[in-house]
Amino acid sequence: MQNWKKLPKPVEKKIEELFSFINPPTPDEELAANLDSLKSSIKTDITYMILTHTNIQLSKNSKGLKDSYLNDMDVRAAKYLAEKVIKRKYAKKQNNELIQ
Repeated sequence: MQNWKKLPKPVEKKIEELFSFINPPTPDEELAANLDSLKSSIKTDITYMILTHTNIQLSKNSKGLKDSYLNDMDVRAAKYLAEKVIKRKYAKKQNNELIQ
């Protein structure tokens, strides 16, 4: 979710490209200001919508996890998988004793 606290650069670039493509006849300062305002609003609205969506999904998923039951076998399997991934990814950086 951290990457949506601010509009990601690739999305911002595409919005900029879209507005650079809009070439109305006889543009003036008022039109340019209105288009610039619209562009800014779009960027803000997209960021807000995505953040709202991810917060709602996080809440739903968290509630689902709280309402679910994990037996000991599930916990051991999850721990084993997490340790395996961490060791594979960070083994060169960290001592194995620190991982456990």
